[in-house]
Amino acid sequence: MSLSEIGSIASIGSFVLAAILAIVQNWAKIIKGDGPMLSKIILILVIIGILGAGLSVYGVYKSRQKLLPQVSMEWKDMQKISVVGKTFVNEKILLDGHSYNNCTFINPRLVYNGTAPFDITNSTFKGQLLIESEKPQIEAMLYALKELNFMRPDLKVYGPHTK
Repeated sequence: MSLSEIGSIASIGSFVLAAILAIVQNWAKIIKGDGPMLSKIILILVIIGILGAGLSVYGVYKSRQKLLPQVSMEWKDMQKISVVGKTFVNEKILLDGHSYNNCTFINPRLVYNGTAPFDITNSTFKGQLLIESEKPQIEAMLYALKELNFMRPDLKVYGPHTK
């Protein structure tokens, strides 16, 4: 999150809090219509401000959503190298840009650098499974996934910081 976004959120939050306090303080006068014209003006400004804040938050949300499809569209149209029915024994296997189907992996060292999508379907893994990346960001994500128990406990992770 950028500093300007944090500032916008803090500004919106303080505005909403001030608006709530102004409404609570003048609620009885607003409902009865006894209050001065200032109370009605405050209410109108608060409503406009809340709507504006909502639109601002929605705008930030939509601008971030536009970034996601561009990456996935690039990957969606990417052609992968198809590997079918092959057995790999004690080999280093590049995942980026490959599609492995009905393969057997015995003591594999899987390599993923995040440069292209990959598929592994209907395949079998036997023995020690190692996964590595040359990119520190991918290595960090692999360690996080392992710590969160999203990966096999016996999986070993390697990368620039573990070689």
